[in-house]
This record gives sequence, C-alpha cells and structure tokens, in this order.
Amino acid sequence: FGSRVVWAYLETAFCRNRSFEELATRTPRVPVLFWSMAEVEFEVPVDAQQKCTDFRPFKMLGIVPVPHCGRRRATNPHMRAFWAATLAFTLAFIGWFAFAPLLTVVRVDIGLCDNDAYVQTLPESERVDACVCKKACKSQIGSANIAAVSFDVFTRFIMGSVIERFGPRNADCMLLSFGALVVAASSSVTSAPGLIAARFFVSCLGSTFVV
Repeated sequence: FGSRVVWAYLETAFCRNRSFEELATRTPRVPVLFWSMAEVEFEVPVDAQQKCTDFRPFKMLGIVPVPHCGRRRATNPHMRAFWAATLAFTLAFIGWFAFAPLLTVVRVDIGLCDNDAYVQTLPESERVDACVCKKACKSQIGSANIAAVSFDVFTRFIMGSVIERFGPRNADCMLLSFGALVVAASSSVTSAPGLIAARFFVSCLGSTFVV
C-alpha cells in the first residue's frame, strides 16, 4: 500500500496537470485511497483531509471528566492518538528525570560524599543529612547531569530517519522500550561511572518530544 501511495505522488510530480486523486482513480496500479476513510463516521468533526477540527479530549461522566477515547479506534483515532502520545510523553519524562530529585539519596547510596567513610558509620536515617558534597562529589554529579542530555542530542538527529522508516508509533514504542530497560537497569548502579552511563542512555527518552 505504501509503495502505491509513493507511486501516485511521483506521478503527480511529473504530471502536473493531473491531481493526486485523479491519478489514484485513473492509474490501475493505484486504488482509490480514500474510499474507506470517506465511509467512516468519526466521533469528532473533521475537515476534508480527515483532520480533527474540534479538540475534545474529555467527555463528561456525570460531573466527572474522563478521557474521550471513543467507542472504536476506527471512529475516533484522533483523540486516541492524542491520549496515547500524552501518556507516552509523560512516561518518558518520568523516566528521564527520575534521578534528579533522588540525587541527594543516590549520592549517599553509591558513596559519592566527600566524607563517605564517616557517613557509612551512621544510621541510615541520618546519612542523607550528614553527607558533605563539595568539589569531588559535585564534579561527578555535574558529569552525570551533562550526560543526562548528551545522548538525547544524537537521538533527536536520527529520529527523523527512524520515523520515516518505521513510523511514529513504532519509533515511540522503541524509544520507550529501550528507556524502560535502562531505567530498570539503573537500580543496579553502585558507582559514579554507572550513574553517568545510566543517565546518558536514559536521555534518549527526551527524543519522544520529536515523535
């Protein structure tokens, strides 16, 4: 099906006097592409290009707003796509920035404190407050913070080609799957290099912004 669409667009480019719809109906190699979409009665208003013209992310269940995903995917793909993208983006950012609010605890657990030998002798409830993080500690945490955005720069550059090859839905699923593995593996971090590596690879989740 995809190759037929490309063929029609190529012929449109060279036969400028004929429209894409005309080629789709007159060229034997290209079937009528819009018949199935034209027969669908969407649950939201759409324009001639089947794009939603009225943003309706919620529906009221009594006095409670609930996500509006529609009865079937075929009749309401617009709001389903919105909620799927929103959920994916939310999960990606939770995984991406999960370390940031926990660094005061992580630096104690993996021994980054400048007075780590003293801290480890204290009861666990007192270690976070007793941790002294000066030059060496801050240097390692700063390196981890830089790593937390480094891989994202690379993946954002290649996401255009990945999306064209696999489609936005599959590209987003691949990013989330890889990010989930890295987040799960982050629980085994025991040193500063491990922290830097984990934050480096998990930064790919920031590329969900461009999907």
